[in-house]
Amino acid sequence: MKRKEILRTFLERGTQLDKQSLEFFLEDENRIQEFLDKVKDLELPPILSLDFVRKILAERKVEVKIIKTFEKKEEEISISDISSLLNKRYEKISSLLGRRLELVNLISINKIGPRTRKFSIIGMVREKDEYEKSLMLEDKTGEIKVFLEDETLLSKIVEDEIVGAVCSKKEGSFFAKKIIFPDIPLKKEIAKSEKEVKCLFISDLHLEKEFKQEYLENLYKFLEKDRVDLIFVLGNISSRTKDVKDFFSSLPKTQKIFVKGENDANPDIDALKLEEFAFLEVENVKFLLLHGKLVEKYLKIFDNPINTLLELLKKRHLNPTFDVSLCSSDEIFLIDPVPDIIACGHFHIPASTNYKGTTILSTGSFLTQPIYWIINLKNREILKLDLREKL
Repeated sequence: MKRKEILRTFLERGTQLDKQSLEFFLEDENRIQEFLDKVKDLELPPILSLDFVRKILAERKVEVKIIKTFEKKEEEISISDISSLLNKRYEKISSLLGRRLELVNLISINKIGPRTRKFSIIGMVREKDEYEKSLMLEDKTGEIKVFLEDETLLSKIVEDEIVGAVCSKKEGSFFAKKIIFPDIPLKKEIAKSEKEVKCLFISDLHLEKEFKQEYLENLYKFLEKDRVDLIFVLGNISSRTKDVKDFFSSLPKTQKIFVKGENDANPDIDALKLEEFAFLEVENVKFLLLHGKLVEKYLKIFDNPINTLLELLKKRHLNPTFDVSLCSSDEIFLIDPVPDIIACGHFHIPASTNYKGTTILSTGSFLTQPIYWIINLKNREILKLDLREKL
């Protein structure tokens, strides 16, 4: 719409736009009808200021459904609990692997006989031998050592994870031609929302440390100028209570979701607070949100945050190397359901990628690169917000 058309639209409603309000609607014409729908039963002032427009539009509520959140239980974990968790994890991931067509002639380990030549198995990686380039795989019926024909695969495998192996027998030894991970299916349609829902992903401000104040000022300027419907704060805002309270109170009155970092203060704030990780659904789009501490140890294996998240997604597991310290009686860290968006903080390395219809984001930091991400759920477009630039 052109300026004259927008002005005429509001004149027909018996009001006028000031210069700032007009510029606002020129930048985002989709808000015009939304605004008019909200004020259809209201008596409007003769001239609409930008503050009035923003106040009306800020009332929009986006439905956020919590699918699953992390709950660390304090009770002691027994040996039987650990056995139950391992069995539950094996069953869940085995069922995912069982759908993979590459696993032809799938059998249990105890069915491998002297005449068995070509077969597939599903097993937990009990041992990984870097020198031999071999794996000791274990299922409920037994164990088997397999040598990898493709040695490069060894770097993508971690102990305790469950994998499939396409095997053959040669000169009395077993060789894995392929290692199959549970992975995610290729989405036929990319999940999107029907209406515009803009999401901002930020983290790692570390307000208790030294940083450039202009980064924070630029963030506030951006939020004054550009509408977002959901602000995902992925942890490490500050260890000081006042910092956290002041930061959240300075954000616009829009919905906020706070995945707390390992050192964050925990005051009463206007936000949905979550621990470690969470699966959410917003307008038909599924999210996996992490601060990042949980997957930190895998960064050493997979080099960078995006590759780490990608490899864990292929494994369908956030913590494939079994860690008793993180155990509760029912948490197996399965990546299920398949997320449409994965967003993670903690690592201070901003990056993004797409894999089989899933968007993967890693956010920056005020201490390194203050680069963050915006996604419009209606078109799934990713926009970069660089707070080093003047806004």
